[in-house]
Amino acid sequence: GGFARHLLDEGGFQWPRAGQNDDQAHPPIHPTRYADGLTGNAKKIYELVCRHFLACCSKDALGAETAVEAEIADERFTCKGLMIKALNWMHVYPYERWSDKDIPVFEIGETFTPSELRMTSGRTQAPPLLTEADLISLMDRHGIGTDATIAQHISTVQQRDYAIRSASQQFAPTNLGKSLVTGYEAIGLELARPHFRARMEADMSEIAAGVKSSQVVVEQWMEVMRPILLQCVRMQADLLRELTPFFNRLDPSAWPTVQRGVSACGTCGQQMDLKKQPLGQSAASRGATEARALVCRRCKDAFNMPRGALASIPHQCPICNFQVLEVTTDNGRQHKVCPHCFARPPPSQARDGSSFASGFRCFECTDARCTLATGQG
Repeated sequence: GGFARHLLDEGGFQWPRAGQNDDQAHPPIHPTRYADGLTGNAKKIYELVCRHFLACCSKDALGAETAVEAEIADERFTCKGLMIKALNWMHVYPYERWSDKDIPVFEIGETFTPSELRMTSGRTQAPPLLTEADLISLMDRHGIGTDATIAQHISTVQQRDYAIRSASQQFAPTNLGKSLVTGYEAIGLELARPHFRARMEADMSEIAAGVKSSQVVVEQWMEVMRPILLQCVRMQADLLRELTPFFNRLDPSAWPTVQRGVSACGTCGQQMDLKKQPLGQSAASRGATEARALVCRRCKDAFNMPRGALASIPHQCPICNFQVLEVTTDNGRQHKVCPHCFARPPPSQARDGSSFASGFRCFECTDARCTLATGQG
């Protein structure tokens, strides 16, 4: 009411500036009529829309970043802050602050009498966790997402357990999220940096605008991602070392034994037993699969194993000296695996397009010393 009248009658109106981005999803959200029957959240949302619209039609706020020096009893004191001369749009939009440190308006040479002198102690404080509004603002600043996709991006981050939202509506990274960022940075990758995703978003926007073809963009990004994948495979030991501190290490040696003397350890020659992780009721109800591992009786070293029946064969892996196993799947198919190479794919076998995320099998190996290595990928 009163502020809108000020814009119309007292020369406070300014034509709204066009935004920098337009995803063509919808026209700018703005009030279309007076609404006095709203309550609760609906009323708050409509008030936000109205205040935002009026702020867009207002003049810029005026202020100056100022340093003030004062001399008291031969001691010199300094203060820096923002001197606001005209609030303008900020009068009607209380959701944003220009500065956390406002100071009165001073003139050069002005004198004043302090009303109070206090000695206080303090320390620098870490920044608070991001709220959803903070996160959306940062995503917009870095060119990540549009009005139509930002909400989905935020939901995906939570679904993948990279971050959680607290009851106070603040986001905190999970151990998985922190470990991935730390791990990628440690091996020289910038996958977690905003500019990387922003480049991809810019290309997708150009596809939508008809500037680029989707096929060309996909091929370009395949060339970008291929060396990144190979670097992850090549430096998987370094990546694992950075990830490990964020998680409690499982101890398969304490799991129940389901098959004894499956094969020989390539490190000490002792037999290894197959152990299975017991599932809790909640995990079993979700249809989760029990983890299995071969554990050396002497070394206590453990190696994840694929599903299926395991049987040793008289063949040693020339790469790591472990006894090879024959795996029979539920549908009767058979293939060979070295326990060590399956769980920890050898860096010498890293090649274009193969991450061996589900384990490394003998038919994928290209080692010329092994008769089981067919290199079929």
